[in-house]
Order: sequence, then C-alpha cells, then structure tokens
Amino acid sequence: MSKLNEIFVRQQEIRREKRIIQETYKDALSNSRAYQQALEGFKEMQGKRKQVELEIQQDFSSEFNKLDRLKQEQKDNQDLMSDIALTMYAKGQEVALTDEYDTVYEPEFKVAFKKAANQNK
Repeated sequence: MSKLNEIFVRQQEIRREKRIIQETYKDALSNSRAYQQALEGFKEMQGKRKQVELEIQQDFSSEFNKLDRLKQEQKDNQDLMSDIALTMYAKGQEVALTDEYDTVYEPEFKVAFKKAANQNK
C-alpha cells in the first residue's frame, strides 16, 4: 500500500472516531433538561436580536445593497486572480504580488481530494 493511501486510511479512521464522539456528545446534550431550557432561552433572545437587526438593516438598505455588490466583486476578483496566477505558474512564470507597503505575497496552492464520480469496482 502506498504511503499516501496509508495516510488516507488513517484519516478515514480518525473521521469515524470523531463522528462517534460528536454523536455521543449530541445525544447527551439532547437528553439534558438544563441544556434544553438554556437553548429555548437562547432561541428567544436570538429572535429578538434578529428583529432589531432587520429594523436597522431597513434603515441602511442602500448600504447593504452596495455591500452585497462589493462582496460579489471581491469574490469575482479573487477567482480571476487565482485563474491568472495558476496560468502564470503553469507557464513557469514568477507569481508574486506587492501591496502599497512593499509587502510581497506569494501564491499558496492547495490540493484536496473528493470521491470520484465513476467508481468501477
């Protein structure tokens, strides 16, 4: 078995153990009367807080619309920067950014694994 696969199997075992502990903890919380009472009080206060937030947000609707546009623009720019940086890296070009304070930023690449769509076993 390859080293990568051994580590992957270990990760799967750790995930299973964590899941068991988390489920046990959630069961204990759901069976606790004190926790349930605290949760009900929390939900009530959370509802009041949300109502106040909505009232204030209505007063600042134009600012929130602008905020939404800025968030989307920021996400689009980040995606564009990632695409350009990956293309430059694939071409063997140097990839670095410098801000107004002459701080240099280098790209950080990440590899993630997900289940394959087609599994022929």
